[in-house]
Amino acid sequence: MSRFSLSRRGFLHLAGGIAPFAIWPGAMLSATAAPVTASSSLPPNVCRINALLPALQDIAARANGDLGVSVIDLVGGASCAVRADDSFPLHSMVKLVVAASVAYRIEQGAFGLQTLVALSQATRPGGVGPLDVALREQGDQTASVERLLEAILLYSDNAACDGLMALVGGPSVINADLRRWSVADMRVDRTMRELYAPFNAAQTEAESRLHYEAWLADPRDRTTPTAYADFARRLAGGSLLGAQATSIVMNGWQRSTLTPNRITAGLGAGWSVASRSGTGPTVAGRTTSTNHAVLATSPAGRPVLVAAFLRNAAGADAERAMVLADVGRAVATACSTV
Repeated sequence: MSRFSLSRRGFLHLAGGIAPFAIWPGAMLSATAAPVTASSSLPPNVCRINALLPALQDIAARANGDLGVSVIDLVGGASCAVRADDSFPLHSMVKLVVAASVAYRIEQGAFGLQTLVALSQATRPGGVGPLDVALREQGDQTASVERLLEAILLYSDNAACDGLMALVGGPSVINADLRRWSVADMRVDRTMRELYAPFNAAQTEAESRLHYEAWLADPRDRTTPTAYADFARRLAGGSLLGAQATSIVMNGWQRSTLTPNRITAGLGAGWSVASRSGTGPTVAGRTTSTNHAVLATSPAGRPVLVAAFLRNAAGADAERAMVLADVGRAVATACSTV
């Protein structure tokens, strides 16, 4: 069983090699991060969120899939939505929810950031994160809660996500947390391993197609864009969790640069972005869901929350990413000057 150790250069070392798991200097999860608040100098009604609707409707019409979007101006509270009450698969968007559930229990004293968690190669879910790779290539692993949180928030690591889910008591406990926090229209039912098991076990394209159709019809592990945007808004603003738990999650989320070719690409230069994304399986040229949520701050310091979900879309990764980039471009047009 391997253990993690940090080198002077700040890279995570594993027995037998170095994992691509950079620790950003001076930005550990134990550091203090304040909730996101809007500057009082920003006018509340200048960001033209309400004018976004025609642009978002046009993007949705061209999407070659089902696009749901929720945008919230965190200064004035204005919002805009397209198909935002439709249900979409969460995929790795769940990892921000898992991080919140873990941080909540740290603040309650159930365990700490330095609590060690064992991960078994026998139950690895697969994936390309640093722990996903380490489990596949080197066997069982042990890592602190802090490292696992960084792995899911910065690298979307599936094994780390399942390890943290097990630590808090499983998906049902996380689902109960959502109800405790009054988050409606979002549910967490399965681990990452359980979620992708049917696709991993499929032997033929016909089997994959059956699993694909079943997934689209499955009500489990779903959210609406409205629910996800509201969850993220409350998390970022400090009203979902206590101060310590909020700081833990925000320290990770604000450092995440996942999928920069989606909403982030459309926002353009000068925006700072906290990124959370999720992508489902692709079968016969269609992908279950291509998702992205960002806490984006304009060059003038105006924070905006954007959650976009693209379901059952045709096209390559770059084509689907371009749809979400168009969403970011529309938001930037509405808000980048204020």
